[in-house]
Amino acid sequence: MTNSTEEQDQAAKRWMIVGAYQAGASERKIARLSGLSTTAVRHIILNYQQTGIPSIPKKVPKRVREKLIVEYDEDGNIIESEDEEDEEEQDHESSRKRTKYDESSQSPNRLPPPSKMDQTIRGYEEAGMN
Repeated sequence: MTNSTEEQDQAAKRWMIVGAYQAGASERKIARLSGLSTTAVRHIILNYQQTGIPSIPKKVPKRVREKLIVEYDEDGNIIESEDEEDEEEQDHESSRKRTKYDESSQSPNRLPPPSKMDQTIRGYEEAGMN
């Protein structure tokens, strides 16, 4: 057999899978009839539903899968997705809870002395702190 006849046979098998699915056969029964795995049958059917062509979807390259997606509004500001906002809210709530616990459990005598930067910003005098 040549490559073109093999490709035609594979295409015919994929169309047979789509036809059997449209006739009401289950994915498992189609897999047994076609000699393919249930996962392969499912992918062929899903690709047919999405594109209208019953081919096995091509693998998306790793570079494309890992590429960051950034959205901008009309003013050029970055739009944060809902997932990121939810994560930030959860982080903020958990850090707020920890902060309350830490502040209530520490006495002022245990706090470390202010750094030199804090001293200059707040107007501390080194002689007054010691």
